Amino acid sequence: MFQQDVLSLEEAQSAVAAMLEKGKSYRGPIAVAVVDASTQLIAFARMDGCTFHHNDFAYKKAFTAVYFSDNTSDTAKKMHDRLRRAGEYGDDKVLFLSGGVVVKRPGNRQVLGGIGVSGLSGEEDEEIALAGLKAMALT
Repeated sequence: MFQQDVLSLEEAQSAVAAMLEKGKSYRGPIAVAVVDASTQLIAFARMDGCTFHHNDFAYKKAFTAVYFSDNTSDTAKKMHDRLRRAGEYGDDKVLFLSGGVVVKRPGNRQVLGGIGVSGLSGEEDEEIALAGLKAMALT
């Protein structure tokens, strides 16, 4: 029998709450998304004033983190160095921008999901996503 760990709604909501709280200290509104290992949305939120494309980008960054099993900042750099474009992967949800963080189970490093943040610079988005990952308190 095959068994797989999954992210809980509680873990996803803890991440969202932490990211929204951290986002308050930045200059603009953000959108945040948490997906499971099959890239299905578990939790999403956006601050007032967030534009529609940030909602979409937050999901796509979380999707891309799962798709490549890596943080999107690292994936974007690798793909830039290889002269690859996101469209070459055949899925319009792949996005090579910073702000997506892969969620892995400590120890066995199994991919559990992804977190995406959009609305600020890529570096700021990633800082906020990492705060969400920390709030999940995975052990």
